[in-house]
Amino acid sequence: MSNATRIVATAATALALATPVAGATPAKDAPNHNSPGSIAAPAAQPTSTAASPSGSFDWGDAAIGAGGVLGLIVLFSAGAAVTGRVRTVPTR
Repeated sequence: MSNATRIVATAATALALATPVAGATPAKDAPNHNSPGSIAAPAAQPTSTAASPSGSFDWGDAAIGAGGVLGLIVLFSAGAAVTGRVRTVPTR
């Protein structure tokens, strides 16, 4: 394996690990884009999502986390398999 391929594999792994976790939250103070001269659309009623009680275990979140860890294990295993050296016995 060439040195450039190893550098690219290392950089790709570092970038994959450095990506931030998704942290989307609804805007608390969203600007109102309805100017006084425009026709105001009916205000949408905010919908609330059903949250699990604070003391219960959420199996869906656990499955997502386990899937992410499994994906990382597969990624690292594939990287180790690709970058591993094949040792051959020299012929006489």
